[in-house]
Amino acid sequence: MKDFVLGALRLARDIERSLGERGSEEVKGTDLYSVATRTDLAISDAVLEYVRRSGLAARSLDEERGEVRFSENPQYTVALDPVDGTINNARGKNILPTTCILTVFDSPIPKFSDALAAGIICLPTGDIWYAERGRGLEFNGKSTRTIGSEELTKNTIVIVDRCINSPYNFSRLDEKAFVRDYGSAGLHFAGVSGGPRRTGMFDAFVHPSNKTHELGAGYLMLKEAGGWVADFDGQPFDDRRYDFNAMYPVVAAATEKLGRQILGLIERL
Repeated sequence: MKDFVLGALRLARDIERSLGERGSEEVKGTDLYSVATRTDLAISDAVLEYVRRSGLAARSLDEERGEVRFSENPQYTVALDPVDGTINNARGKNILPTTCILTVFDSPIPKFSDALAAGIICLPTGDIWYAERGRGLEFNGKSTRTIGSEELTKNTIVIVDRCINSPYNFSRLDEKAFVRDYGSAGLHFAGVSGGPRRTGMFDAFVHPSNKTHELGAGYLMLKEAGGWVADFDGQPFDDRRYDFNAMYPVVAAATEKLGRQILGLIERL
C-alpha cells in the first residue's frame, strides 16, 4: 500500500509543477470557501485515473469529483483532497503551504479506525508524511513521532483555525500558547504528528469545524505517531462512520494530557 500512496502523491506534485502559474487560476466556486483552481481539478482527475489503472478494488471519495466506483464489489475506500489550502495556492503559490492528502481505508463503508494508510505531501517542497496502521509514521522515509509535549506554555505552538461564525471562543488559549495558522489543515495535522527533526513541528492543532477528508489522514498519523485526536467533548473518532462530507470540532495534540488542557480553555459562545 505504501507504493500506491506515495505514487499518487508524487503524481499530484508532478501535475502541480507542470501547470505552473496557470494552476492558480480559479475555475470553480463563487467564494473563498468553495473556490477550486485548475490545479485542484487536474490533480483530482490524474489521481482518479491512477487509482483506476492500479486495479485496486475501491471506491473513491474526492472533494472535486464526488464518489467514483472502480469495482462492483469494492474492498477499499480511497479519500482524496487534491489541494488542501486552495486559497494559498490561488493567492500565494510556492510561498504559502498547500498539501495533497490521500487516505486508504480497508472497508467500502469505513469507520475512522478502518484507516489503513495515509499520505500528505507538501506541494511547494515535496516533503511527504506517510502513516500505515500498526507501522508508525514516516517523514521523507524516516521514522518520526510527535514532540511529546505535555504542558501548555507560551512556548507551546498551537495551530488554531478560526472558522467564520464559529460558536467557540479561543481567547483563553491565545493567552496561554503561541498561536498560529498556516492555512492548510493537512500541514497542521502532519506537523503535529512529526517532522524533519524526527519530532513534530507543532504541539497541537485546533479546528472548530474540520473537514473529514483532512481528518481521516490526520487521525491515522496522530495514532501512529503517539499523539491524540478527539472532538471538543474529548471523545475519540475511532468507531465513528467516516462521512466524507461531515465536519467535526477537532483537537489534535502531541499527547492526551496536552490536548485535554487545551480543551479546558475552549469556551462555547
